[in-house]
Amino acid sequence: MHRIREPAVSLSFYTEALGLTLLDSATLAMDTESQFTMFFLAYEGNIPIDEEERRMWAMSYPGAINLQYIWSGDVAHHEYDDEMALPTGYSHIGIFATDVYEFCDSLTKFNVTFIKKPNEGVVLGNAFILDPDGYWIEIMNPYKMSSA
Repeated sequence: MHRIREPAVSLSFYTEALGLTLLDSATLAMDTESQFTMFFLAYEGNIPIDEEERRMWAMSYPGAINLQYIWSGDVAHHEYDDEMALPTGYSHIGIFATDVYEFCDSLTKFNVTFIKKPNEGVVLGNAFILDPDGYWIEIMNPYKMSSA
C-alpha cells in the first residue's frame, strides 16, 4: 500500500502512464475523524459489475496495488537519503514489461521522472521511475531475470 496525496494525479499516472486498471475504490472510516479511500489497481479487464462482488474481488485480486488517500491530509511520508539517493523506510514496487526500453520510451509522453533509465548503471535493461508521490517503481523484463 502506498499513501498518496492527490488521488486524481496518482490515478492518472497509474492508469494512463503505467496502463493499470482501476479495479475498485472503497471509502472507509475507523472513526469520525479518520476517513480514507483505498484504490485497487491491477493489469486486469474482467471486473465484476456488482459493487459488493467487485469490492471483495478487488481486495483479494493477486498482484493488485493499493493506493490509500487519507482525507485529513496527514500522510506519513517515506524519506530518502540524499547522499545515496536510496529510499529508506519503504521499499518499492516492481512491474514487468517484455520490452523495458520501449515501455520507458512510452513513459516520456507522461513526463515521468526516471531515477535510472534501462541503458544506465551497472544493471542494464531495468529502470526505476518515480510516481507522483515520490515512490520508486522498478521496471524489469521477466524473461531476462536470472536466478540466484
